[in-house]
Amino acid sequence: MYKTRFKGGILLIIVLLGVMGGIVKAEKFDNWSYYKKINWQGEQKYQAFFLDQDIYRYAREDFADIRIVNQQDQFVPYYIKQGYGVTKKKEISYNAQQIFSFQKKEDSYFDFKVNPLAKNKDIVGDKIVLTIPTQNYLKKIVLFGSYGGEKWEKITKDKIYKVDGLAKEVINLKQVQKYHYYRIKVKDNVEQIKIKDLKLLYTIQNKEKLNFTAQEKIDYKIVPKDEYTIIKLDNINRLKIKEIKLCTAENYKRRYLVYRKQDNIKHSIKQGKVYNLQFKEFEINDQTIDFGRSPVSDSKLYIKIIDNDDRPLALEDIIVKYYRHKLIFESAGKAPYQIYFGFKHADKPNYDLQSYQQYIGQSEQGRATLGKIHKQTKKVTKLSKKDSEIKLKYIFNGVIILVSLLLIIVLLKKLNLSEKQN
Repeated sequence: MYKTRFKGGILLIIVLLGVMGGIVKAEKFDNWSYYKKINWQGEQKYQAFFLDQDIYRYAREDFADIRIVNQQDQFVPYYIKQGYGVTKKKEISYNAQQIFSFQKKEDSYFDFKVNPLAKNKDIVGDKIVLTIPTQNYLKKIVLFGSYGGEKWEKITKDKIYKVDGLAKEVINLKQVQKYHYYRIKVKDNVEQIKIKDLKLLYTIQNKEKLNFTAQEKIDYKIVPKDEYTIIKLDNINRLKIKEIKLCTAENYKRRYLVYRKQDNIKHSIKQGKVYNLQFKEFEINDQTIDFGRSPVSDSKLYIKIIDNDDRPLALEDIIVKYYRHKLIFESAGKAPYQIYFGFKHADKPNYDLQSYQQYIGQSEQGRATLGKIHKQTKKVTKLSKKDSEIKLKYIFNGVIILVSLLLIIVLLKKLNLSEKQN
């Protein structure tokens, strides 16, 4: 009898937990700090817009707090497309042998024959890499191609150099070429530099072509020090910076270090060289610090320029290129919708829409626009059970557990009392 009643009590508790756990909790939605209106005019099923600088500034860095809400105060599924795709590269390399060279006035010519990887297999390439043993040279070159080694077709013009530790001996072809022979004309080669070797490269890549970037000037402050300069960048909108470009017409070559500060401790991000060397009819410059697919979004960034005994650079501007993010959502109702952001404790939503975004990307999308930013000052809406994000649910669950424990204690006392009476 005792076991039967005990089991009955436990079953009752399980049923109570199930019922209580199934209650839709009316959780508040006033923890999001900001919102904007979303408008559109088209009839497309899916609408899209780029996140703007207000959202970059106030949303979480991983965008987990972003919510789209329709006019019925319901969450609308969405996904965010980042500004670059996943790239998989495979490089094929062809060796070549020099078959002829000659001099014509002050220009030198070097002919190479590319060795195929297999008999009756096409030769394809999009880059040429030269090996030149000579040190310290600046040369303009013209590249020709031929299928049989007799009739030559001009491919491109370029510059090659090796100056003060800086070198460029790679020729990027504008498109894939299938020539079996290549001729390099070195103009005004009075120094008689020799091309020792040539390799033809072909890069196979599976890359989603995205161009979600923009650029703008950024505020900065220069702090001169002994033998170096600190440039403080003010990235107040926390843009996902891909590149930092220093703008100056000065002749210079400097080493740099980009770093951030956390708790007054410096953390290195990237180091390298920037330079702008102007010669007669020739220039060598790379004034860009490129972070590639690892953008930085710190609100404060620091660049240390090593000046040694030179005076600090006279910068005209600093321009940043940053990745943009495209948000795509389903427009199942009338405009306007609203986008909410600015809640650091929000959980990242998980919508089915994300699993078939590649198919949505192939369909036509409307162009939605964002309104001005509003700061949240009142309760706006309630969350559904599926999309509830507020931490009050943990308090609610705690209350359920506490009530359940009290019920177990009461039932056990009653069962013990009943057993004694029997």
